Amino acid sequence: MGVDFIGLTDRCSNLIEVKPITGCNLNCIYCWVSDIEKTNDFTIPSDYIVEEFSKLKRLKKHPVQAHLLSHGDILLYKQLPELVKDLKSLNATTSIDCHLQSLTQSLVQELIDSGLDRLNVTIDTLNPEKVFLIYKQEFDLEDKLEIIKQAALKLDIVISPVLMPSINKDEALAFINWVKKHIPKRKHPRLLFQKYIPYNPSQGLKSESFKTFKEFLKSLELKTGEHLIFKPEEFGIFKDECSKPVFKLGQHVNVQLISPSRVKNQFLGIAKNKLLKCNASKELLSNVKNKDQPFIGAYFQAIITRVINNCYECQLISNKTPQNY
Repeated sequence: MGVDFIGLTDRCSNLIEVKPITGCNLNCIYCWVSDIEKTNDFTIPSDYIVEEFSKLKRLKKHPVQAHLLSHGDILLYKQLPELVKDLKSLNATTSIDCHLQSLTQSLVQELIDSGLDRLNVTIDTLNPEKVFLIYKQEFDLEDKLEIIKQAALKLDIVISPVLMPSINKDEALAFINWVKKHIPKRKHPRLLFQKYIPYNPSQGLKSESFKTFKEFLKSLELKTGEHLIFKPEEFGIFKDECSKPVFKLGQHVNVQLISPSRVKNQFLGIAKNKLLKCNASKELLSNVKNKDQPFIGAYFQAIITRVINNCYECQLISNKTPQNY
């Protein structure tokens, strides 16, 4: 725990986010992951995740959910069926957030055999002519939709399109009709529209306010009778106990850097047995390099600049030798 893009994230509910991998083979026009200039990707062994998950689970009062996702494509994680099976052995409800493009019939069957409870699938168009526009690559849309239809016979499926006003918002009614025809009603809602959020304005995609988006969904509910606006409780998510923060905003800490992070001039560090994202100024980088001192393995003074959901970010201030740590 400690960083938001890998590991476990505890948002003080009975749902624990499990992120075992970064990296993505997609280039979706709406996704901020496609825009960052990454220098590294990471993966965590399945057994280590399960070990740490079991500790966090003990804090919870409600039935625990393990929600597997990634800042990228979770289906690239080779141990995914094994991870689902092991989390199920801890009596956790398991769900996966994934994208349509990477699904295969064999992988879906492996996940079903592992005990997966729910598959949340991002499908952003039902029109084959829009595939390249949205994903910057081609794939057989009809084939992927058929995989979803077959999976829905054995598994809870939630279809979750990202609605973009200038790209696919006009398909909202088509999504509803497709889901009504092919996705059976089960324990959880079967269609969850996501609002497009412009993390990178340079993409040039039109956006809309949350108020406008919600009013649009209400009008679709009245027109179709399909439930589209949800509360967390409808997915079995409730506020719950969570692990106590170990740092406070503005606190000065001693950090040992262990790896470059995903982006330039950012590192991963350890303090009080937690991971932190550590940002370094150009001046600090220059000073350390001039002294011919390596960053990785070195100790630094830092100030905590972000604390949220037991995820931490800090700004490196000066290098601190191990003797003084």
